[in-house]
Amino acid sequence: MYLIFQLNRPNVLPLADIGFINSVRRIYKLNESKLSDIISISKKWGNYKTVAVWYIWRIIDPEVVQY
Repeated sequence: MYLIFQLNRPNVLPLADIGFINSVRRIYKLNESKLSDIISISKKWGNYKTVAVWYIWRIIDPEVVQY
């Protein structure tokens, strides 16, 4: 979270964030997936994984948050 929201890094994949992992499993319909499955999916996102992560969080939690 620090890398994404404070340092504004564009290529962060938070594999320790259970919310992100559950969201990816729900969106991509993965059952009991391994982290390697999520990593292979994230390769399609190129060097802007942070942007994809942010959109995945927003899809699952549509409540508007002011940053």
